[in-house]
Amino acid sequence: MSRRHRFLALPVLVVAGCLVLGAPAQAGDDPMPRLQHLVTSLQMALMPGRPAGALESLVRQQLIPLLDVEGIARQVTGPRWSASGAATRSRFKVQIRQRLEHLALSALREHGAKVRAWLAGARLLPPSRPEPGYLLVRLRHPQGSPDEVRLWLAGGHQGWRVVNVSTVGFSLAGMAKALLGPASGAMLR
Repeated sequence: MSRRHRFLALPVLVVAGCLVLGAPAQAGDDPMPRLQHLVTSLQMALMPGRPAGALESLVRQQLIPLLDVEGIARQVTGPRWSASGAATRSRFKVQIRQRLEHLALSALREHGAKVRAWLAGARLLPPSRPEPGYLLVRLRHPQGSPDEVRLWLAGGHQGWRVVNVSTVGFSLAGMAKALLGPASGAMLR
């Protein structure tokens, strides 16, 4: 994947993560009806002339709560997660949450028009169940770059949560590990 495509993939991945669920749901619930509502909300928040707080509100109230921050933290830290204390893990989750929020807002502010255009041409495919307790939801764009974004959801007591968002050569979990992994040793001490 070229550097330009990787750079554009970041906001598309962040936005696609927004689209997964509108509110906590039970693991057996169908997340698909919530997707259309979020697509509409996101497209409205990204329209020119919208109040500055609309995008921040969408990210803070709908995107970040849907991410499995602890799952991402476990992927970033590996075996160091279990060896650290509860207070240390809690601080690390707060840092990851803050960095993901900053990343999402920065990407959407800079590439909002491109993301809105990509979403306008994308279509949602029915979810599949690659393994028990997980859903794979795909957004496909016939002429877009990237042409497909995959959303991995895990069902649990808090409902469906995003554990990873990926496209060709790029994933949110991999990016978090690359950005936070080297610093995680110091953070978990």
